[in-house]
Amino acid sequence: MTVTSLDIVEAGAGFCDVFAAIHAESFEENERWSSSAFQSFFETPKTFALIALMEGEPVGFILARLIADEAEILTLAVRGTGRRRGVASTLVRTLQDHLKDINIIRLFLEVSILNGPAKALYRAAGFEKAGRRRRYYADGSDADVMVWEN
Repeated sequence: MTVTSLDIVEAGAGFCDVFAAIHAESFEENERWSSSAFQSFFETPKTFALIALMEGEPVGFILARLIADEAEILTLAVRGTGRRRGVASTLVRTLQDHLKDINIIRLFLEVSILNGPAKALYRAAGFEKAGRRRRYYADGSDADVMVWEN
């Protein structure tokens, strides 16, 4: 099922509390990022976020940073009300479209090898596995490094 009324807009540091709340609903307790953690990301130049609004309510976001002609997805989170409705794929696709517009040639991310749904989402968006980071997460699990080429 996809969302019929979904708006994707750029959002900045003023949304850190919203990002933290959505992140808390989407990740295990030891993986949740606080509002101040999000604030720290926005203090780094060229960090930005896209937020998904369903009927005016925030349901998800994607946080990324630009580095020369490449970019990195720092995190992606969707509330339960937006899951399996196309919110995450719309956020990724909107980010990719934006990156094409500004001539970014490559987009990277890390995803847990244990997170099959996220890996499937990224593969469907054209990402390919480029490597592995051993014991990347707090629980000791590995991460696949994935890349999308523009």
